[in-house]
Amino acid sequence: MQYGPGGSAFAVYMTPYPLRPYQRTAEVLNERAGLAISPGTLQRTVRVVAARLEAPVTAIRDALVAAPVAHADETSRRVNGNLYRLHVLSTNRRLTACCPHPKRGAEALDAFGLLSQFVGVLGHHHRSAYERYQCLHAFCKTHHLRVPFDNNHAERDLRMPKLKQKVSSYFRSDTGAGNFAIIRSYLSTLHKQSGDIFNSLVLTFQGRPQCPNWSS
Repeated sequence: MQYGPGGSAFAVYMTPYPLRPYQRTAEVLNERAGLAISPGTLQRTVRVVAARLEAPVTAIRDALVAAPVAHADETSRRVNGNLYRLHVLSTNRRLTACCPHPKRGAEALDAFGLLSQFVGVLGHHHRSAYERYQCLHAFCKTHHLRVPFDNNHAERDLRMPKLKQKVSSYFRSDTGAGNFAIIRSYLSTLHKQSGDIFNSLVLTFQGRPQCPNWSS
């Protein structure tokens, strides 16, 4: 069955964005929208949108490299039963980029591929893996002084992906984790910029993904 751009966009809007498991999303779409869609079809739909968002997310990553200030952090994830880390680089109001990797330190950050090019001010938790990079460093005050303020917007960008692990346990494959990171990077950026997320997904399935504002 063909669902069209609107139906496909609604399916994705109900899965990676609110972080529902595929099975529960399929049930909700069937019960509330009359869309008889299987979890397998949902997974294929997510793969399609992730592929079409690669170019906009690459542009988001390029804009982050050029940002005057950015924030980095990571959190644990399960991928096919194995412990992974979801790394994020973001700015406070404009941009987000995520990257899953089986490692936590220097190898993972190098694979992320952004910090080696970044020359602005990097906010982080004073970890040596970040300090290797030739940029200015700003350390999160909450972790040092135990006071009620911080400058780490990356930590906030990881709250919803962390919630997905609690809701749907883990990703079954590296591909699934990578697709989630691409879609989450794009939707988080749009959300920060007050973009129309559903309409942007419709345009993506029409082959015309909306480009966010690249300024940091």
